[in-house]
Amino acid sequence: MIPDSELRPIPTPWGHFGMFGLDAADKEFIDETIGELLKEPV
Repeated sequence: MIPDSELRPIPTPWGHFGMFGLDAADKEFIDETIGELLKEPV
């Protein structure tokens, strides 16, 4: 419901635990996604 928002689910078999970045692939996805967000002009 937020204009121009985007949902990016973490592609992980760990479910909700994927947000903790315990798996290297999950951590990489999270880092890349946050990096892209921080590069957006405000």
